[in-house]
Amino acid sequence: MSDVREIEDWIEEENAGRGGELLEYGVEFRPAIVGMVTRCSFSDVICYDYDTCISILMRQGMSYDDATEYFSFNIEGAYVGERTPMVLRRVPWNVHVPDAIIPLCERDADGENEL
Repeated sequence: MSDVREIEDWIEEENAGRGGELLEYGVEFRPAIVGMVTRCSFSDVICYDYDTCISILMRQGMSYDDATEYFSFNIEGAYVGERTPMVLRRVPWNVHVPDAIIPLCERDADGENEL
């Protein structure tokens, strides 16, 4: 998601069906929302992109180090119950994915990775 109005509409729609139970880190972090995480036996929670959250803090005047420390301690590390938002840390595309976790349907007849 990227358009703030689109994000606000999505939150409003999701909250309407859930009795307003979705928790946010704050309005300034709405551009960092990437979706919702569904967990068995728990309420669904909003999911934020870590790098976008750090960028938002840096645009507010923090250095990279200050932004990561602030986010880690004050936001990501703040547990406010089972509806606490989650943070997605993306795996860089150049990281090798072990063959053991590549589904068999994505391997060729010789067992080699087709990716």
